[in-house]
Amino acid sequence: MRAMDGTRPRAGTYQAIENPWNLSPAELAACEAFAQAGCYKLAASATGLSQRTLEQHTGVAHEKIGARVKMASMFVYDRWAQMNLRTRAAPAAPAGEDGPR
Repeated sequence: MRAMDGTRPRAGTYQAIENPWNLSPAELAACEAFAQAGCYKLAASATGLSQRTLEQHTGVAHEKIGARVKMASMFVYDRWAQMNLRTRAAPAAPAGEDGPR
């Protein structure tokens, strides 16, 4: 799968990410690809996986997330991923500095 900057994440990127639904690395990757692309066809093209494989992985993720509609579960995943990545990327203030005054 290609990131927004056109690079590919290295293998195993999704193994270290803990999530509240215990999604597997393959399910995380499928959800991320679908969230980035917006449809299975584009997500399959970006990842190199078949459209059916992505449908299977997102279907299992949908059941684990527990939303009524698959698109709702992808929305829940996307919001969680954005919040998770934002908190990971926020730099810590250096010791002794509280920020601007």
